[in-house]
Amino acid sequence: MYSTPQSCFFVTLSIHSLPVTLSQQYSPNNINMFGSKSFQGGVAKMLTSLTCLLAASQICVAAPHTSQLSTRDVHQIYSRRPTAEIQDFEDKIKACDPYVPQGEVQFLDFTPEGNHLIGSQGFQGCFGIVIATKQGAIVGHYSQDPQDLAKAKTEIRDLYNKHNAQVGGAPSYLYSAVEYPSGEVTQQDIYDQYVTFLNDLTGKDPVHHSYTEAANLLTDEQIDNEDYAEEFLAGGIVVSNSGGGSAETDILFVTIDMLRDSTFA
Repeated sequence: MYSTPQSCFFVTLSIHSLPVTLSQQYSPNNINMFGSKSFQGGVAKMLTSLTCLLAASQICVAAPHTSQLSTRDVHQIYSRRPTAEIQDFEDKIKACDPYVPQGEVQFLDFTPEGNHLIGSQGFQGCFGIVIATKQGAIVGHYSQDPQDLAKAKTEIRDLYNKHNAQVGGAPSYLYSAVEYPSGEVTQQDIYDQYVTFLNDLTGKDPVHHSYTEAANLLTDEQIDNEDYAEEFLAGGIVVSNSGGGSAETDILFVTIDMLRDSTFA
């Protein structure tokens, strides 16, 4: 898991083609007192998820432009040792300037020469919003709270209108938590309101990318044997561009496959 000074998680994607000690010392090996095996498994998974959350306590509970961004879901990049992909992700998230904390949205202009990176991580049930072109990007990170939704609508709209020359009419991306394995959005009402808002703002529905809590991906056998990593990855986003106003924009989202890989011991 990647920690940052802010309380939030992270995701990855690039846009090439639109095809991410409790009292009693309770632990997964100390729950026989709870009765049936299925109930034990549920308690174990709950405790494991809580342990993961505590370990990840820095995360959240007029120039013409083109929409031909590159979007890639990065897979299998956080296992026993860093792969080239995860190292790339780690380097980029550390280099993000600005880094977007939970509860905020920021814009980054890509037209000046030089590398530009903007992102956020620590998504744990939160929503991520990206509106990006070759000229610039808006990235937001908001909780499931309805008040945060209202705040997001105001702040995103203000930035979108202010920087319309760079991002006006651009495609948008909505990053949200889902249940596993059903894929059901965890906060459907909030999700639907974001879809309506982004459609009204940009003229098209957002492209959906999803993540889940890594603890949801553990098998009963992994839990029973405590066979999982001490720290799990969480959702995250990085948007990068090499500058100049005509370079390809890359959007990276942390995917469910990445989250699963992060649980491997």
